[in-house]
Amino acid sequence: YGRLVDALREHAGCRAVVLDLRGNSGGLVATMPALGGLFLDQPAAIGTMITGGGELKLTALPREVDDAGRDVRRHSGPLAILTDRGSVSCSDMFAGGMQALGRARVFGDTSAGMALPSASVPLPSGDRLLYPTADYIDPKGRRIEGVGVIPDTPSPPTLDALRKGRDPALDAALAWIAKQP
Repeated sequence: YGRLVDALREHAGCRAVVLDLRGNSGGLVATMPALGGLFLDQPAAIGTMITGGGELKLTALPREVDDAGRDVRRHSGPLAILTDRGSVSCSDMFAGGMQALGRARVFGDTSAGMALPSASVPLPSGDRLLYPTADYIDPKGRRIEGVGVIPDTPSPPTLDALRKGRDPALDAALAWIAKQP
């Protein structure tokens, strides 16, 4: 997150942003609203976690300053998110949330569909048991678990493209960005 804040500050004049979440195994749910706040100009729920105890709206608040108190540059231009089968957990959830809000366009391959917030406990064998603690739905009420985020522009890698050094998802995202005002 900190490196993205720094990159947005350093490239304040950039017209568009491409977030490559391919192969990203996720992270802490709490980072999703913070990340969303870098791309939104008003508060917005980027999803809801549903637990046995109730619902928790994951609300992104527009960021004004970073953790050190320095000004943050929010990006309001085109936002492209790249996903693949390796985009798991919070990557699934963030891409789906931003897509559902209409704030980002998703390119690549359908994400993993592994979007259940979870916890783990150690077992006597030394292994760990990972178990779900909540369900997640995007702002449109869609479940990501078991389905994944379906790209707006499907552009999965192909053997031919890889042999030629091409990246279909990135190429599609850049083509879309070039058409944006």
